[in-house]
Amino acid sequence: MRILFTAICLLSTSVVTVATSKMRNNDVGYVNEITPESLAQRDYLVNSNCPQSIFQEQITVANARVKYPSDLSFFNFGLPSEYVNLTYSNQIVGEVNGVLRSCLRSQQVDQGISSIVYTCSENGIFLCEVYFEEVQ
Repeated sequence: MRILFTAICLLSTSVVTVATSKMRNNDVGYVNEITPESLAQRDYLVNSNCPQSIFQEQITVANARVKYPSDLSFFNFGLPSEYVNLTYSNQIVGEVNGVLRSCLRSQQVDQGISSIVYTCSENGIFLCEVYFEEVQ
């Protein structure tokens, strides 16, 4: 009887421990979890001052890709990736024209309008910024 009681206690303790100890990605320093809401379709007005990029365009983003206009990607605005989750991609690193570019995400509020801003640098030197303002 004592062994059965001990086994039941250990089993229930194990179940409770596993159920309450689920580790989220951001708890260990990774990018936050991707949720269906973060990949939902949204319209943005994009402004970029990156060299050899599109200066301004309204785009539709769905599932971390530029859906409309269909011939565009985030590369066209100076970001070093074809796929960007605008909700959770805090840093994007990749090659643009053979040079390693790093872009860090921040959020700005100007006159009540919230924008996602990627500040890009090459070789540790500031290069440009890409602004995403959600169209309501």
